[in-house]
Parts: sequence; C-alpha cells; structure tokens
Amino acid sequence: MTFRLPANVEGVAAILSRSKGIPKSLRTTAQAYRVAWRIVLHWLDAQLAMIQVGLVKLEQVFLPYAQDAAGVTVYERLKERKFSEYLLTEGEK
Repeated sequence: MTFRLPANVEGVAAILSRSKGIPKSLRTTAQAYRVAWRIVLHWLDAQLAMIQVGLVKLEQVFLPYAQDAAGVTVYERLKERKFSEYLLTEGEK
C-alpha cells in the first residue's frame, strides 16, 4: 500500500510571498518546498508518536492518504462522492 502525504508547496509559497518579516532571498519556490516538507515531517513525527504510545492506530492516521493504482487517495475518492455514503439520514441520528 502506498501513501501520498499532503505537502502543499504552492500554499507555503503564497504565505512566504506575503510575509513581510521574511527576507526576499527566502521567498523562493525552493524554500517553500523545504518548508512544506518540514511541516509534513513534524506532522509525521507527531502522528508516529501517537501511534507508538497507543493513542491511535496506524490506519486511523494514514488511511486518508492511502492511494490506489491510479494514484487517487481514499480521501479524494470520498470527496468526489461528496461523502454521500457516510452521511447520516434523518432516521439514523
């Protein structure tokens, strides 16, 4: 099973470009790439610690990022179906 973690380089680049306290030399795509993946690394470290101490199971954390042979994640599949299979109906509340 493969996973695709969410490193949004474009989103980080947009934040860096708007940040006045950051030198222009650090408002580059290369820097955005490094920052985005550093954020993912910190998130991953936290998730793995939670798994290690038994707060969550691996599947709970990573299942949304599991991808099929076409590269579509479980989350993307559910989103395209508008989560309709999982919405409660009036009688199920």
